[in-house]
Amino acid sequence: MSIFVRSYCRNTLRYNLGTIIDHITKAERMKENMGHSKAKIRIVGNNTSVSLLALSLIKHDLHHNAVIECEHAVLESLCHNPQQSLTDNRFLALTPATVNLYRNLGIWHAIQKFACPTIAMDIYTHSSVSTKNTKSLCFKAPSDNEPLAYIAPFTGIKKAIHNRLHAYKDFLHTYTPCLNDAYNTPTAKEPNITIVTDTKQYTIFSEHIDNTRCKIGEGEVAITTQLSMTQSHANKAYQNFLPSGAIALLPVLDVNGTAPSMSLIWSFKDEGHKNAILRLTKDEFLAEIAKSFNWPRNFFNNHDTIKTFNLGRHIRPYLHSKHTVLLGEAAHTLHPLAGQNFNLTVKDIAELTVHLKQAAQLGLLQAPAIFLENYTRQRNIDTSAFFLLTETLNKVFSQQNQLLNECAKLIFNCVDYTPSLKDFFIQRAMGKSHNRLLYNLPI
Repeated sequence: MSIFVRSYCRNTLRYNLGTIIDHITKAERMKENMGHSKAKIRIVGNNTSVSLLALSLIKHDLHHNAVIECEHAVLESLCHNPQQSLTDNRFLALTPATVNLYRNLGIWHAIQKFACPTIAMDIYTHSSVSTKNTKSLCFKAPSDNEPLAYIAPFTGIKKAIHNRLHAYKDFLHTYTPCLNDAYNTPTAKEPNITIVTDTKQYTIFSEHIDNTRCKIGEGEVAITTQLSMTQSHANKAYQNFLPSGAIALLPVLDVNGTAPSMSLIWSFKDEGHKNAILRLTKDEFLAEIAKSFNWPRNFFNNHDTIKTFNLGRHIRPYLHSKHTVLLGEAAHTLHPLAGQNFNLTVKDIAELTVHLKQAAQLGLLQAPAIFLENYTRQRNIDTSAFFLLTETLNKVFSQQNQLLNECAKLIFNCVDYTPSLKDFFIQRAMGKSHNRLLYNLPI
């Protein structure tokens, strides 16, 4: 056995050294052919991930080693008009790891003004609203100085990122998209690295990356709105698994000094359940939400406009080709019950920045395949774990099955009475296990 282990380690080391030497040789050859010109990094997409990724690359000095490109229309909307009106009533849960990255990028002070710290979260599971069938599990923040998460409006986060990027707009370049571009062939004109952040843009690059993906949740929908309350939420979040789908309430910061409020995210297994809820009157709708948590009917007194969105989810095991890489929505979309999809996108950006920074330090941005491969391997572990966890929780705890309900209670009891196990879930949810970039350490 020891001979086999030594042989395996020796062969693995030879392979890795050979691969690195091969990439260094290719990079040097490309430099000679290109006249020692800068590498080109092209960011494809039309969402917040584009501006956040561009900001991360610039803040970590990659603009000194590469030309960073965004689509002209995107750059125009993101940078030249940072004060534009942005309308979106979604609220996002930002983990401490995400907050630390925002601090690193210099945007947290702008977001913190309207971010509500969440010090605890109660999770319920039951097949009916009767108290005897209900089992709750409470997760509390490790300390008063470090909450479980911050709940912030998406519009505020987007404005903060855009305003910060506006100060660095001179470091960004634009390109005009052309469907005939040979994105995967690095030449003097084409990018060495193409980063796809948007699912809508994925089809352009499908010939370069394996199209295999796990796709579920077709036909599922969710609604979101903001609820006014008759009493304080005490900076506490709530999650419940109903037969119709998961429902979550997130505390919202009372910026204007009006009534306390919470953000509602309610998922449904099909359009029928959603339509049944939307047909209710305002008072019936608010009473139904309060009933889901065994609260008084008058716990809520008003709500904002209700918005609907689809809940189709997917995850891709293959995130890169030779010169193309996926992150964010192009790589994964998760169920909103854990509030982790945006945090996973932030982790994607942090991890990719680390690997591109390492490639730049070694002079390998011209031939980045080995670094993109490492990025894929490391991110697949994290995203797959969260994808499996959210889908398992949603499927198991929402079933009207007595055996599964008893199993759910048993799981809750095990976690509740095992401090080390509860602490493990808290640390994972807070993003405590992530890389150096999220904690401002040297790359």
